[in-house]
Amino acid sequence: MRFAIGLFLSAWLLCFSSAAFAADAYVSADVNLRAGPGTDYPPITVVPKWTGLQVQGCVDGYSWCDVQVGPERGWIYAQYLQFARDGGEPVYLNDNGPQLGIPVVTFMLGTYWDSYYRTRPWYRQRGYWVSRPPPIYRPLPSRPPWTRPPQRPPINRPPPRPRPPIGAGPGGRPPITNPPPRPPIGTGPGGRPQPGQGNRPGRPGDSNNGRPPRPQTRPAQQDG
Repeated sequence: MRFAIGLFLSAWLLCFSSAAFAADAYVSADVNLRAGPGTDYPPITVVPKWTGLQVQGCVDGYSWCDVQVGPERGWIYAQYLQFARDGGEPVYLNDNGPQLGIPVVTFMLGTYWDSYYRTRPWYRQRGYWVSRPPPIYRPLPSRPPWTRPPQRPPINRPPPRPRPPIGAGPGGRPPITNPPPRPPIGTGPGGRPQPGQGNRPGRPGDSNNGRPPRPQTRPAQQDG
């Protein structure tokens, strides 16, 4: 009876603390959402980079945090969680967990899995996971404060050199002209000879290429 009452009170406190606090954050990389605060616990889904979520609380040391991502509930390694201030600069959990007001929560596997993972295939191994010793949480290493990167100076490129227009005098491009027309056939000096004209040097031009015409003879008519 006492165990049942304690289990009910633990679940009620977990729900109450989740409803009382929720900090908006986002993930800085593609990260696994797991069923517990450790890499040994089953993965639920992969949260894409820059996805917004709500942080419900973190374990002691702020190394793993209980988050709500849409309809999914699980744990994310806090190294990939970032919060945004009014100026847009990111704030990490490494040294700012207490300043952000994120509460420290205790992970109770049985109560947590009963509340969120009853329909999961690995819920049948609940007894195995409950009997395991609790993990040891190591606090996140300190991270230097974020500073805005200096603005990159503009690139001073020389102005483009003007290209002279066509036919613009010395240094300009010559105007585009068409090639001279080809002289027609038989147009005097320099023209192409007409078909049938002689084209051998030193011989008169005729239809026989300079050869004398062949005499034509007819047979003599006989008187009858």
